[in-house]
Amino acid sequence: MRILPTILLSLLAAGAVTLSTFLAIDGNLARITGWYRFEPGMPLFALEKTGELNEVCWMRIKDLHDEIVCAKDENGVWWIIRPFKDKLSPAAVQAIFAFTANARLVDTLPLNNITRSNMREFGVETAPHTIVLKKPDGPDSLTTVARYTLGSTSPWLADAGDGESLLPTTYLRTSFYGRDKRIHVVSGNILNIFKDGLEALRDSSPLQFDIEQVRGITITNEGQQLKVHRISAETAWNITSPIITGADDDTVQKLLLNLLNLKAVRVEDAIEVTLPEKPMCTISLEGTWGETNRVICIYSPFNQEGNDQKYCYAVVNDRPVVFTLESEPAVRHKGSYGRLVKAICELPVLPRKAMAQVRMSQQRVYVSELPQTLAALRSMKFADIDEKDISRFSLRTTKGQAGIRALLVPGDEESKVEDTWMFATANTRYSKADAAGVSRFLKGLSQIPVEAIVADAAPGQDMTRLLAEYGLNAPDYVLSIQPRPCMLRATLFGHDLPMVKDRAPRTFLLRRYADPASGKRAWFGTEMGSNSISRLSTKFTRMLSLRAEK
Repeated sequence: MRILPTILLSLLAAGAVTLSTFLAIDGNLARITGWYRFEPGMPLFALEKTGELNEVCWMRIKDLHDEIVCAKDENGVWWIIRPFKDKLSPAAVQAIFAFTANARLVDTLPLNNITRSNMREFGVETAPHTIVLKKPDGPDSLTTVARYTLGSTSPWLADAGDGESLLPTTYLRTSFYGRDKRIHVVSGNILNIFKDGLEALRDSSPLQFDIEQVRGITITNEGQQLKVHRISAETAWNITSPIITGADDDTVQKLLLNLLNLKAVRVEDAIEVTLPEKPMCTISLEGTWGETNRVICIYSPFNQEGNDQKYCYAVVNDRPVVFTLESEPAVRHKGSYGRLVKAICELPVLPRKAMAQVRMSQQRVYVSELPQTLAALRSMKFADIDEKDISRFSLRTTKGQAGIRALLVPGDEESKVEDTWMFATANTRYSKADAAGVSRFLKGLSQIPVEAIVADAAPGQDMTRLLAEYGLNAPDYVLSIQPRPCMLRATLFGHDLPMVKDRAPRTFLLRRYADPASGKRAWFGTEMGSNSISRLSTKFTRMLSLRAEK
């Protein structure tokens, strides 16, 4: 008689263990008790469950062909950990979590013979995408927060809740709440992120950074190194190697934007790709994000068989994958021949995995569009000045006593006294100058066109020989500019006091001289202390008027 109670207690214990196991896996009793009662307008997952989405750290996505397993690291970055490690697309993560949190029931289809005979239309069995989300439930265990299978797009539109907007809907099946085989129609649709297969969910951007945080760029191209640097996000870019000169801020900004917008057409496991021995170009970004630079190595272009498009491989220092980038735009054929070539190139002759990410980006940035050379990045402004930063200037000739001087007398904002420019020549005293004329002159100086940089000297190299070669050791004109004093603040005896610090004047040498290379006469110029000599446009001569005009 004692055997029967023992058997009953054993069965109860086994049931309790089974129950606790399902609870740990699914977080609910519906897995055992049966269907969950869904009603129209009800969220796909209970309101108390949606808050748990912020804690999700593991995700699995499956379709008929592939499966990827993803995990979130301690920095909040999602990584694909199977089949090979790589970053998951942030856009895909955002879409999946937004759908999971906001999807609401629109309708439920009854399980009858009509429904079963049209299963292909619903897609939950023929073209499914199954998503499982889990959160931590202890040091070494996870518990499921959401699980569902997406089918096809349904023909219904759902009310967005504002009485005006309509949302697309999707066929869906979920076993999270029990042994439920019904097909639901829910608001929202994220099927577009799966259109190119699960391989396309990999992050196609090789580099991710904040442009405002970038402080230095080092470009190594065929053994030659080019360095560009700035002190802060508000200051100008300067080239510090192989020469010291100003950089063109717009071009540097274009380089950073293009690096940020680079998109791979394919992302592969590094062990599956044989790379050339040395990269064609290496770009390293230094920033305020930490000690580790963001580095991308770009390899020589190649063609794929039957495709006019040029590609190149690239690797970065924080992802164990190889990117295939578009190196140059494809050759464009015209007419009937062009249509034939286009049709052939669009045939799905490549394996599914190779074709997975061909349409990952609508906006293409080609590697050939990255400005990487000294000639592309250097500033082509002869006198890179700001007229609002000038307190005085002088322009004099070395062939006589002719010359002009101008001095700015600061106004007083409280007394409503405006700034006044004073003007003088070698033979006259200072008198009030035409402010508009002075402004035109200074603005013209800042826009002197440079036709070419004719000579560069290495940092620290003596410029005497180059100055003599272009006649600048005996210039026709000397332009001196005094910047406004720098206003600093210091604490003295507990008081915050303004302090004025003068900045060094800038001096420019100008000469009309015969070009040693062509023999043609042209205007040449340089700034004292710089490492380069420029050939200026002949339009520059219009500004060299020394008449004492007020």
